[in-house]
Amino acid sequence: MNISGIKMQEERNYHLESMEDALLRVCDKSGLTAERILGPSRDRETVRAKRLLAVDLRGMGYSYPEIGRFMRKHHTTIIHLVKTYVC
Repeated sequence: MNISGIKMQEERNYHLESMEDALLRVCDKSGLTAERILGPSRDRETVRAKRLLAVDLRGMGYSYPEIGRFMRKHHTTIIHLVKTYVC
């Protein structure tokens, strides 16, 4: 908010790091390929990497629909991944 009490529009879609950079970071951590993380595989190791990517992207300020489009998943799937993340 500014001094007059009028809400200033926040600049959306401004991210310091791209989704691709986050994906490459998760690939390095998990040892999996980007194709496997973004693909249909649902084995435990891949789902952990997908969850880590979704949580990272959400923490960077991306919306659930933006993350879903990038990961080729419905946004409600992304919501579930983020909500079930355990530190």
